[in-house]
Amino acid sequence: MDHSSAWVSRALLLALCAGWMQGGFIAFSDPAALAALSGGQLHIAKAGPATGLMVISALAATVMVLFEGQLRRLGALWLGLVSILGALMVHRFWGLHGVEFSLALQGFLGMVGFGAAFLMVARGGEVP
Repeated sequence: MDHSSAWVSRALLLALCAGWMQGGFIAFSDPAALAALSGGQLHIAKAGPATGLMVISALAATVMVLFEGQLRRLGALWLGLVSILGALMVHRFWGLHGVEFSLALQGFLGMVGFGAAFLMVARGGEVP
């Protein structure tokens, strides 16, 4: 891989991680936002240590994705699994109807696609 394509690859990985980084930075800069996110979207009564550990692990995994080799694969694997599992927790489309159903299903499928992209990075990027 030449120098310019290495920079493009790294920029694309950074763009893939942008959502996770933004969420982590907001959670650390505004604890009230973290509590609202945990209570509202994740259906948890109160933001606790598990939520903080989740934010820290997601930020660490985004940094790992920017490295090469096994660190990238482990970070991408973690973010891919968390994205897909989080989609199941947040987007409860199966109990909705009408426009709410469509919006929740669209959000769910977007997160699953996002998680699949991370799993592709974890796999090494090859498409069979």
